[in-house]
Amino acid sequence: MQTLATYRQPLWQQITRRMRRMFQLKTVYRSQELRWFFTAPDSGIQHWFSSHGRNLKDVPARTDIYFYLPENNHRSIKLRDGNMELKRRCSSPKAVQISPVAAGLLESWEKLIGKQIPVKILNDIDNSNNYFRIRIQKQRVGVKVVRKENATYELYDLFAQTEDGCQLEYTKLEVEGQTWYTFAAEWFGNAIPGEYAEFLSNMLHTSHLPLNHSMAYPAFIRSIMVDK
Repeated sequence: MQTLATYRQPLWQQITRRMRRMFQLKTVYRSQELRWFFTAPDSGIQHWFSSHGRNLKDVPARTDIYFYLPENNHRSIKLRDGNMELKRRCSSPKAVQISPVAAGLLESWEKLIGKQIPVKILNDIDNSNNYFRIRIQKQRVGVKVVRKENATYELYDLFAQTEDGCQLEYTKLEVEGQTWYTFAAEWFGNAIPGEYAEFLSNMLHTSHLPLNHSMAYPAFIRSIMVDK
């Protein structure tokens, strides 16, 4: 398995990504993401966020509504605060080693929000009875990490406007009567995941995050519904 530090997107994917940035809607949000789900709080991750003034107990809960799409791990439909978000995976997941006790699936995603979504798609979704909706209550803390030219890292508020970087988030979930936790690293702009490998490895050095716990929300939701 490749380490995150040595991972590089294949050349054809890099070219495709650049072409999309040039010719697709500027409002399309693109990212590369790692995410894990677990049933108990992770003390190491929790301590890291607490040491930077972010505590789950201080955050009000919000509810997102996801559409359950059977047999589909590469698309997501979500309602948040009255806005609809459509998300699709652009390439196959790549397994990467983060630390001796953490490995995950790195995935590339594209997202459209609200008014950016074509009206026909919104109407088809709103009028369809084929989608089962799942309410997920969330308490989330997070930061944005930006790597500087001298290979140092600066932390910013989750809602700060930065062109490039890595968003780190830790969330407590209530879904279908169960409590879950999820941790994610999301690279945006022109940020390269491998350049954040050392930072992420140090952050997660005590967190046991196995590869089979790594997935995006569509796969997580599917796993919950299959078990019911």
